[in-house]
Formats: sequence, C-alpha cells, structure tokens
Amino acid sequence: MSRPGAGIAFLTLIPALSAAGWNADLRVSGTGVFTHAGQLYASSSSLSVSWTPPPDPVTGFVIVAVSKRSAVRLEAEAGATGAVLENLKAGTTYKIRLRACSDARCDEFIESDDEVTASTEEEYWRIQGTGSSFATASRLATDGNVGSYAFRYGPWAGPERDGRIQLYYNPLQMDEKGVKIGEMIAPLADSIEAASSFRGVSGYGLQRVCIPSAGPPGSGPPPPDPACAASGSLATQLALFQAVPMDSEAGALVRLYFEAQGFDGRTRILWLDSQDGYAGRDFNAGPASRCNTLRDYSAGGGCEPKLAVGVDIDGDQGNPNLLNARQFKIGYPTLDSWL
Repeated sequence: MSRPGAGIAFLTLIPALSAAGWNADLRVSGTGVFTHAGQLYASSSSLSVSWTPPPDPVTGFVIVAVSKRSAVRLEAEAGATGAVLENLKAGTTYKIRLRACSDARCDEFIESDDEVTASTEEEYWRIQGTGSSFATASRLATDGNVGSYAFRYGPWAGPERDGRIQLYYNPLQMDEKGVKIGEMIAPLADSIEAASSFRGVSGYGLQRVCIPSAGPPGSGPPPPDPACAASGSLATQLALFQAVPMDSEAGALVRLYFEAQGFDGRTRILWLDSQDGYAGRDFNAGPASRCNTLRDYSAGGGCEPKLAVGVDIDGDQGNPNLLNARQFKIGYPTLDSWL
C-alpha cells in the first residue's frame, strides 16, 4: 500500500488465512486401546489426532509429528476434524502441530496456537501362564517348542481366511521336527486368547532330515551322515523360519524362508513356495504333501530349495564375506503398512 507524501510504495502480501493462528483445541490419544488382564494397552505405532477447524475456509490440513530423529507428515481433507498418524516409532515422544492450508500445496497456511506432546506405547512381550515359572507357561500349540512364526490373514485371502492367523512352529516330537503348521481353534483372532491357541496339523510342512544321533556325554559332536554329505542338498538340517504371504506372478502363495545347514556344513537362508496357495501348508511340488526325505530336498526333488542368502562358495548367488548366513528377519510391504 502507498503512504501519502512518501516517495516509496510498500506492497504487503496478505495470505488467504490470517497468520495469527487459531486455537485448534488440538488433542491426541491412543488407538486400538483395549484391556487385558486388568492392564490397558494401545497401539505402539499410531496416534489419533483431533482438532477444531478455524473459522475461515481452508483447502485442507497438514499434521506434523516430530521426534528427535524423525518426522511424520500427514494430510487431511478440508472438512476433517481428525486423523490417525501411522508408521510411528514405538515408545517415542512426538511434538505434534497442525497447519490449516489456504492452497492445494499448503505453501500458505496458518499454524495452530497449540502444540501437543504425546508418546506412543512401548511394545510389550508377555508370557502367559500360571505362577512365575517358565515350566507353567502356556503354549501356542500343545506340542510347540521354541521357534515359531505367525501372520494374520486379511481380506486379500478371501472370506474363509480373513481375520484368522496361520502359525508355523517347531514341534516337540522328533518325528515331526522342522516346520509344522498350526491352525486357529477360534473362528477369528478377535482377542488375545483366540490368537494364542492353535492345534497342530500333521502331514504338511517341512521335516528335518539328517539329524545326527548324539553320542555319550563328552564324546564330542557326532559325525555327519555320509548320505547327507553326498546328497548335495542345501537343506539337510532346518532351523529358524519365516512365512510371507505373497501375490506373485505364480499367483497367491506363501513363501517360506528358512535357515538350513547344507551337505557341506554351511548354513544358508533358503525358500520354498506353497503349492496350495494361501493355505500355506503344502510345500512339496511332488505328490506328497510334506517335505520329509533327503530326496525331497535334493536336486530334482519336490522340495528342492532356492537360495535367498548364499555364502562365499555359492558363486554369483553368494556373498564373498559370508561363511554362514543365519538368524534372519524379513520386513515386507503390505497394503497399508511396511510391517
């Protein structure tokens, strides 16, 4: 604007919204809140944000949550009065502010007067059972041992599986050692109790072969089985595993990654695809429904594994600095989260 009598004209750009800010009554709360055994739990990776819009029209909102080492930005529509911040870190404190936008890119905005500090829940790992001893701890499956992995089916798996959990575990009995499948007893995983009780399904999965027989105490490690050493198989002894449901070029399937010692004594990370789609039980491409012989795991067998992480002697598929590949974890994207 011009001031009378002055030789200089001053131009003031006034944004569509007042820059003075507004009292948004910004509020933050936990999501997925539930009570179990008298204790309150909430999501460790998300927070719910709500607010009162400003009196002036807006084109949308931007919520910014900042921690010491990261920031999350979320956009909301013009008529929104709340949103959920996701993909947050567990047990982390965030400073949350709200912007009301006056253009599509939110280059011009006003910021709420209030800033809220909120923390995500810590992640809890609990052992269920009675008393205070591991001896009385509950088992996911009656014959379950240490070593298990589970995933939850979603709508992508069809109505018969949606909301159920698939368990892969190492059973106690020697004649099934390896990877056994457990199915939920309850129809849906709608409570901690329902998600903690499975029955084993025999005749499927992967069974260990070439299990050495231990000698008397002090005799040292047992010698390798000559047949196993001569087989050329990369999967003579199975260890840890993880199952990943996939929508691949071959169709819907479950890819089972597992750690295994091979004929040469080296340990690698291998994988097999299910032959029964999302059912994820049968990994034998032959007529059998279980992988349980040395022939199955050898070249040309129904369970000949593919290499995921090789070692220094595996040529183009190997890793020059690895003598053994063990104890892996896989993070993979889903429809609404990278977890």
